[in-house]
Amino acid sequence: YNANLDLAIKYSEDQDLSKEPGRKKEINSYNSFRLDYYRSVNYIDRYVGEIMDKLKALSRDKDTMVVFTSDHGDMLGEHGLNLKMCFYDASVKVPLLIHIPGQWENSELDDRPVMQLDLVPTIAKQFNIETENNLPGIDLVNDSYGHDRPIYSEMVSSFGADVAQYGYENHVRMVKTDKWKYFAKAFGSDELYDLTQDPKENNNLGQNLEYESICNKMKILIDQNLGQFKVDDIKIVG
Repeated sequence: YNANLDLAIKYSEDQDLSKEPGRKKEINSYNSFRLDYYRSVNYIDRYVGEIMDKLKALSRDKDTMVVFTSDHGDMLGEHGLNLKMCFYDASVKVPLLIHIPGQWENSELDDRPVMQLDLVPTIAKQFNIETENNLPGIDLVNDSYGHDRPIYSEMVSSFGADVAQYGYENHVRMVKTDKWKYFAKAFGSDELYDLTQDPKENNNLGQNLEYESICNKMKILIDQNLGQFKVDDIKIVG
């Protein structure tokens, strides 16, 4: 499925790329990789704690909004992968902790789906900042939404080492509902997972004709919500 994904592809889909140049990372075992990751998590936890303690010491903990999140997770051996650049839950499901003085005084765990696009309208509303009416995302504090809310993500590998070493530009868009997760790819076969029956995303239904209508519905959701954004509009800063 290539709607709105008009990126140049150097190789055909059925071409053997196993001998083409590619990035290589030596990992003795996924266990050692996980150990390094847990060390990093412990390091971050320690210094976030110091920041919170400092806010309290300065008497600023009652008037400071704190948001803790990440741009992506890491694969730690799931699906035989490491690092990121995919849409399995280990890579895209990240923590989001929000502290707002006067709100949620008792800690709450909310398992409704959210996106990082929601952070801008949420923060803007707290500080009475005017935003454009068509700003994507919702105010997580005041807007109502449910577990059936579709969420989206997008990955573009059209620069740097991916083009130089893999020889193609890749672009993947994802939509996730309470039951389904679907990847629309510019390179390779699309993927569909039934999250209620297959929460670990091991059984790809994307090429199963029995689920063609589901795939088509997910494609429409992607076109309606991400189709307005073009890769050419992306600006790399820095």
